Amino acid sequence: MAKKEVKPSRLGNILGAAKAAHKKEVGAGGSIYDPYLSHVRSMRLPSLALMHMLGFSGLRDSCTVLIDGEPGSHKSSLGIEMFNWGYQYGVGGGIIDCENKAAVDIALGELHETILWLPGHFVMQTARSVEDAQIAISALVDKCREMNKDIPRDQQIPLMSLTDPMAGVPSKETIKAVGKLAGAADRGHGGRVEALLWSTWLKVHEQHIVDLPFISIFVNHVKERQKQGTSKPMTEKYNPGGCSQNYATTVALRCSKGKAFASEAYGGKNYNEVYIQCSKNSRGPTGRRTMVRKYWQPRNDGISKFWWDWGRNTAEFLAELTGKHPLRDILDVSKATNDKFTCKALGMKDESPTVIGDAIMADDELVRQSIKILQLRDLAEFDRLTQDDHDKMYEAAHAAHVEYLKAADMTLADEATIGMDDSELVEAQAQEVDGPTFGDDDE
Repeated sequence: MAKKEVKPSRLGNILGAAKAAHKKEVGAGGSIYDPYLSHVRSMRLPSLALMHMLGFSGLRDSCTVLIDGEPGSHKSSLGIEMFNWGYQYGVGGGIIDCENKAAVDIALGELHETILWLPGHFVMQTARSVEDAQIAISALVDKCREMNKDIPRDQQIPLMSLTDPMAGVPSKETIKAVGKLAGAADRGHGGRVEALLWSTWLKVHEQHIVDLPFISIFVNHVKERQKQGTSKPMTEKYNPGGCSQNYATTVALRCSKGKAFASEAYGGKNYNEVYIQCSKNSRGPTGRRTMVRKYWQPRNDGISKFWWDWGRNTAEFLAELTGKHPLRDILDVSKATNDKFTCKALGMKDESPTVIGDAIMADDELVRQSIKILQLRDLAEFDRLTQDDHDKMYEAAHAAHVEYLKAADMTLADEATIGMDDSELVEAQAQEVDGPTFGDDDE
């Protein structure tokens, strides 16, 4: 009996192709959509408020982030702070200073000692042209690729680059043109060359970080200009250096400053309120905003110590949830005063919101449940280093730190702050001030 001929059909071909294994390569340059981002890894965000603002649990790799804001909005400091989020994963990388403003001072007062001083793992350098900045970033990408070769994806070491600010240096062509005019500027070189260089380079850079544990952070200014094509005079905000930065970035954050509080005590703790708004989000909601306190305290060497209070940020977020929000079933946080919060789940009453928030974020199971109830994307996380790994890295970093201080005829005591009781409430001896404070660095 002759075998019945099976004619090809449209549906048969579709179902036949569907039997193949689903490819999960997108988001970082693949061809098949992977909505759960199984190919990326992330560094856990430090607060539930940040997670809720962005719609996911961690700062993912293989992506670029833009942080912008007006002068004094703490945008540079936020970019530096992101390195601290990667401490538990052994993060490395570098800061590319494009304004010759020595952001090193902020980094010295803000970064964890292991991140800052581990020899060769973290660099800070000044770029004198757009091309220099791009070469420096590309070198970090190459380093990331080489050091993670043959390392399982979960165990890879994330590297980050912080370029600050993106529009801070001229192109070599502009430098040459200014030189021809005996030091004078020509309107023909007003940023268009630089914008084109960044536009071309960013497209290539995005392809180079495909499936790499690399995160590119760009800090830039926000300026105003006359809006074109309108019947009435209107202004619009924009980022200098071309529009490619707005298209290429996965997430864009806009910083703005709130109230500033200055301590009246000698060597006291001061803080600024910093508002962070998500102005672009390729993987979550756009437009949400959160406020976090950034503290600073003078050190003996004249540099300021900085730290961001993500614990309070978490506690305040939870305390502001509506009474019927399902997250209150496991984390019912209430506020009595600015400095007395209560969390029934942790058995804490009239406690500092910082202590409560830090305790919540240290409890992986509570965080996991919160992510689920808040309906956030729980991105796969890099494997965290063991305590033994941290100890060995700290030993090498601390030795390099001490050696540097010795060469500068300094000791660790020079980097200390005045020995104040940390339980002392800053509000008890602080007053609100108009305008920027010392810690409100011109970023």
